[in-house]
Amino acid sequence: MADAVAAFGDEHHDAACLHAAAVQIGARLILFPAATGEGKTLLAARLAAMGARIFADDAVLIAGPDDQAMAFGTAPRLRKSARYAPTAPFAAFLAHYAGPEDRQFLYLALPPDLLASHGECLGITDVVRLRRRRGETAELTRAARGDGLAALLRQDLTPRALSVAAVDRLHRVASAADAYGLAYDDVDEAAALLIREFSKPTGPEVRSARLAIRDRRPAARRHAAMARRFVRATDATRREIDGQLVLMRPGKAVFVLNETAGIVWELLDEPMPVEQLVGALIALFPAIAPRRITADLQSLLAELRQEHLIAEIDQA
Repeated sequence: MADAVAAFGDEHHDAACLHAAAVQIGARLILFPAATGEGKTLLAARLAAMGARIFADDAVLIAGPDDQAMAFGTAPRLRKSARYAPTAPFAAFLAHYAGPEDRQFLYLALPPDLLASHGECLGITDVVRLRRRRGETAELTRAARGDGLAALLRQDLTPRALSVAAVDRLHRVASAADAYGLAYDDVDEAAALLIREFSKPTGPEVRSARLAIRDRRPAARRHAAMARRFVRATDATRREIDGQLVLMRPGKAVFVLNETAGIVWELLDEPMPVEQLVGALIALFPAIAPRRITADLQSLLAELRQEHLIAEIDQA
């Protein structure tokens, strides 16, 4: 199914085709953009066993004038795994709705109240990024919408680079949807948490995750010459959402810059020396010690350069 959706997206450049599952809980359509191995299909099936309705289990097409997701109505395909032993209620659910199977996969033959029919369209209300790790206690946290947009962009299925129209479509979806992160290991625990939180009339009541989206900072030379000049990359597609800057470079690399990093990137519209950047940031953040601003800026510039989001200008 993912290959078919990708082929459709390759022909319709304004559509967005994502590697994702989607589930209806009440009036909400929750999208789980995730790579293979994050457990999105198993989680969707477990949610269905608890009364939710599967809208998609592997691929989602977002198209049309209202940027709605479209269901394909295909049977969910569960990968068999020795790691996961379903609880008695879930095992009974799987046995009751078991369809064709082989050594690797089990297909579920679900009725219309548990599986959306081909052609159904709904607006996405929530984007939940999955992070499955051994021993992780299930926790749902509110994320910035920039995180949601980055999660959508990273799961694009089309073989070509996203068109501007498709990027704009995903930007509109992320701007309208609430964004969350779900850390978990146990599928039953995660499903129970999602049912409980998304069944609330006002939506999940959870804490916000830290907004330091990209914390990885390679070691930088703190005493780099202040005369070094940098300029931002010209091949990055740029979108802003809730104060965050989301950049997408050729090859589908996606980056989320927090407020400070976004300011630096915008300042580098033309070549600028480090000394001038420091001066601009000191003026913007007078409560922060200049020494700290200088050190943090040099670390940030090292990271942006490593990711090819900026380039150093030859002094010669």
